[in-house]
Amino acid sequence: MTQRAEGAAARLPLAQSPEMSQALAELRAARAAGRLERTDLPRLAEWAAEAFLARYHADGGYLAEAIALLCEMATLDDAALAAPGVRGLFAFLVERLSDSFDPRYCALYDRLFAQVVDFCRRLPGGAALDQALRRFGLHSETELLARKARLQAPPAARAWERERLRKALLLSRVTLGADVAVTSPCLDKAKRAFPAAEMVLLAPAGTAALFRGDPRVRVRAVPYDRGGDLLARLNAWLDVLAAVDDELAGLAPEEYLVIDPDSRLTQLGIFPVVADESRYLFFESRGYQVDGVEPISALAAHWLEGALGPGPLAAPRVALAAEDLAAGRAWRARWAGAAPLVVVNLGVGGNERKRLGDAFERALLERLLAAGWRVLLAKGVGPEETARAEALAAALAAQGRAVADAATGDPGGAALVAWQGPLGAYAGLIAASDLYVGYDSAGQHIAAALGVPVIDIFVDRRAPMIAKRWRPTGPGPVEVVLADGPEAALAQVMRAARRLGPL
Repeated sequence: MTQRAEGAAARLPLAQSPEMSQALAELRAARAAGRLERTDLPRLAEWAAEAFLARYHADGGYLAEAIALLCEMATLDDAALAAPGVRGLFAFLVERLSDSFDPRYCALYDRLFAQVVDFCRRLPGGAALDQALRRFGLHSETELLARKARLQAPPAARAWERERLRKALLLSRVTLGADVAVTSPCLDKAKRAFPAAEMVLLAPAGTAALFRGDPRVRVRAVPYDRGGDLLARLNAWLDVLAAVDDELAGLAPEEYLVIDPDSRLTQLGIFPVVADESRYLFFESRGYQVDGVEPISALAAHWLEGALGPGPLAAPRVALAAEDLAAGRAWRARWAGAAPLVVVNLGVGGNERKRLGDAFERALLERLLAAGWRVLLAKGVGPEETARAEALAAALAAQGRAVADAATGDPGGAALVAWQGPLGAYAGLIAASDLYVGYDSAGQHIAAALGVPVIDIFVDRRAPMIAKRWRPTGPGPVEVVLADGPEAALAQVMRAARRLGPL
């Protein structure tokens, strides 16, 4: 098992860069003069992020001025001007560090984000953030890092009073796929460890559809805008804190427990939610390692053994509402009957690096149809994914194939139906299908947890650990396709479909 040493973040040596100092001074001067150029800022943000990482890789130095530059950009009053700074912090740094699953980068992230928080709390828009942090005795970047370091010791199985524990709070990972892969095993283990306790999941409202069929789980909605500006993302913690305070009101410390599975709601553990750290368990999923164990859900299960005691290993689970399951079965029976049904979702959440392109996607649908599958093509989320799916359906219709859109009524005898709807209904259709095919996204994890065979297409190979960590797990078979070009990937998918499907 790998755990990083306590205080590692604080020990990163401070680095200097005349070029970064000059860039920061020039940004401040341009802002003061009102002559910031929108076209220059994306390049500046990317340069600052790359320079920060390059310096760390060169000598382990921490280039604080690069983070200061990105913070100043990300908090500009004009949202359009601020966007490159936000992207520099999250897409170029936070997400890249997280996706590496390298324990060394956990300390670098802590140092980086503690600086971000310390910068933002001193802004006029950060006054409430500052006040809330002071409530926990956290007045500085150093104190934020010291608190985070205290969470790094491997959790020892504690003598939890099973009868006395009345409530377990679990913090969402915010994205649906991560909530299935990581948060749901935590729910699974906590339910068995504390059979008399209420389980409360603090999560974005849409997540509730995945657990509505479990009478022991209550989802309390807390907002988090993954596309929001920097202060909005940090201030989301205030809503989480208010929800935690409300849920724990009147409970003694021994009557509650908070489990944080590396949640974005706490910015990966940087923000506290309870003063008594003995009632808070933090799973640092980005750095936790067990020899011979790769999927993040399995790593979570091992961590939970140490945190909550031995027993059957926890696993990803979803509990759909009975009406969603029934609706999925009825829709399948009405449309596909006994024909094999595959759900295909080619959405990528706005990350084009996860795609193999239009030609591959059209060929995939053509090959599945030619093999005798009925294809339910999920339109995805957002106007771009919807338009792309509709264009694929239109291209197939132009070839003379029987294509329908579920939004227009009864699909009749169509071989392919384009579909879009609520998460619960979508998950119900997945549960009623024979196979799920798609790029790396939430649908694979839902399908795997439901026991539906999965073909998961990984395209972005820049971070090799992503495919290993985010491999879906569940009671059914899972085939991971590491895409090495469109043609090879298509051949792999079709071979897997023949192995996993009923044809």
